[in-house]
Amino acid sequence: EDLWVFSETTTDAKGAVDTVYVGINRNDTDRTTTSVPSGLPELVVGGTSTGSDAIPARETRIYSGYVAGAGDAGADGG
Repeated sequence: EDLWVFSETTTDAKGAVDTVYVGINRNDTDRTTTSVPSGLPELVVGGTSTGSDAIPARETRIYSGYVAGAGDAGADGG
């Protein structure tokens, strides 16, 4: 298949959980995935996942599901 979608989850010592979803489209036409939960920010071109996301031909999309742990201000420190 020409569309690869996978995720990786890590948890740090403070309990912050970061799940990253990566979609790689190796096809010459756009492909759609339903493997990414809706509402996650997309980190390559911006925007938010809808739960049914188009990955353009020969492009990659990365979505982050960061959840701050107790006492953590978040990835941006704010």
